[in-house]
Amino acid sequence: MNFVISPGARTGAVRIPASKSQAHRLLICAALGKAPVTVRCDGLNADILATAACLRALGANIAEQDGALRVEPVKAAPDGLCVLPCGESGSTLRFLLPVVGALGADAVFLREGRLPERPLEPLLSELVRGGMMFRSEGGKLFCSGKLAPGEYTLPGNISSQYISALLFALPRLAGDSALTITGARESEGYIAMTENALAQSSVRLFKTDSGYDIPGGQTYALPAAVKVEGDYSSAAFFLCMGALSRCGITVSGLRADSAQGDRAVLDILRTMGACAEEAAAGITVRRGTLHGAVIDAAPVPDLIPALCALAAAAEGETTEDGAASTTLTATAMLRLSGWRPYQLQCVADAFSTRFETTLTPQTLATESLHCALDETTVLRGSGPLPDAGAHILACFASFGPVSLTRQEGRAVLTARAVVSAFAENTLGEMECYEKALDYALPLPADLPPDTDAYPECWLSVQDLQCASAGGALDVSLTVRAEGAVLARQTASLVGAVELGDPLAPADPEVSLRICYAQPGEELFAIARRYHVSPGQMLAANDLPDGTARLDEARRLLVPGV
Repeated sequence: MNFVISPGARTGAVRIPASKSQAHRLLICAALGKAPVTVRCDGLNADILATAACLRALGANIAEQDGALRVEPVKAAPDGLCVLPCGESGSTLRFLLPVVGALGADAVFLREGRLPERPLEPLLSELVRGGMMFRSEGGKLFCSGKLAPGEYTLPGNISSQYISALLFALPRLAGDSALTITGARESEGYIAMTENALAQSSVRLFKTDSGYDIPGGQTYALPAAVKVEGDYSSAAFFLCMGALSRCGITVSGLRADSAQGDRAVLDILRTMGACAEEAAAGITVRRGTLHGAVIDAAPVPDLIPALCALAAAAEGETTEDGAASTTLTATAMLRLSGWRPYQLQCVADAFSTRFETTLTPQTLATESLHCALDETTVLRGSGPLPDAGAHILACFASFGPVSLTRQEGRAVLTARAVVSAFAENTLGEMECYEKALDYALPLPADLPPDTDAYPECWLSVQDLQCASAGGALDVSLTVRAEGAVLARQTASLVGAVELGDPLAPADPEVSLRICYAQPGEELFAIARRYHVSPGQMLAANDLPDGTARLDEARRLLVPGV
């Protein structure tokens, strides 16, 4: 079957799927309540289902019914180890870490994809200070311990999810708590969404100059049925498209009084001259006299791609060379990675000279720098345009996850680059064309086949050229890879030592014990065999201090106990 797609006017109506940010919050509040709650959510995605699966593991009964989730709350933390499948959802992991501590459950979070690499500090440190314990094994994060009420402190400029996570958990504790937030607060819209969800649950928070005072022993009480509002981040693309259409686009499913930070897109559109009308049927945006504007995108970074497309078609302030300009400003994220050699002192083996000894092993994972990266690669590609007369206005590139593969026996960094080109078609409407390019960079240093390694690097655009010629889109993308490739090693160490029954006393008939040691034997192993200390072996045989391994065969005197 063949389809013919032709350019046309951008107008009509669209219903926006539910906000996963709010869905996470309402599901958690419902699971911590006392009565069943029906959470209606238009469009369940993998992240929302991950949160639902983890809450089930903690004891909630959650069933999907006609596009809604019926939540029966957690009555008590299950006995034994709870297995929480987070998938790749960072929100699920971060929100539920303190919730598990509030419930007093023993749990293991299963992390997939690049989730194990995403930061959890300083949240984990605060939870440890509050009584929880953590242990990481690859993609598994084990936690135990009961979170205690008290004083908690978090910086405001790292992740709003850390703040939201404690706001969910602290009202459940038996006593009162205080949460202090230091420094400037970023992504305050997401914190406001948490406050809104807790307010719907009849949970009281008292704002202070430094953070929150949070009474303990509170009961969560959402209404019997709640609806997850539409997602303003997803809606932004359609709202901006409406600003480029004379007939306009109507977007439904959005709340006019939403606490979502990305609701600011409506004010930005009005600032740039678009017509935005809010009615019961939805929000309608249509073209006005578009002009350039200075926009602080730091609180709303998710809006930048859609706003860039809109800015390309706006009339800006005339400069001396007659060109129009539109400016977007945003806070730049500085990526820093540092590596330094360090030495760990760990217990690899242990025994007692007086008691039977049982050892509990523990696996220690370490990392080493395999190679540093600062490489530049040029990617080129071409593809047909649906409208041969389209005029390219602007373009940008985005990158998918970087992975490490082997090609012809050599380690290669790979990623998918997607170039988006905004153009004006022959109908005077905006079009967006995409061209995917495969990125491959052989490592500058050879990687042994049995080495467990992973990239800790990022890709950036050094130069991007897009041109339309002969009905085709020609792309030239210069990519810079910075960072490093890290190698992982594991070692088995002593995690705990348990002393048992006393050893049998030495035979009084034996006055002399001789060990015939072989080259390469460890002095510690010999001492362990005879239940004497390595120091006693050194002294009895006049061996130099620090002798760990014998370099030749010799007879050793084993001292009495």
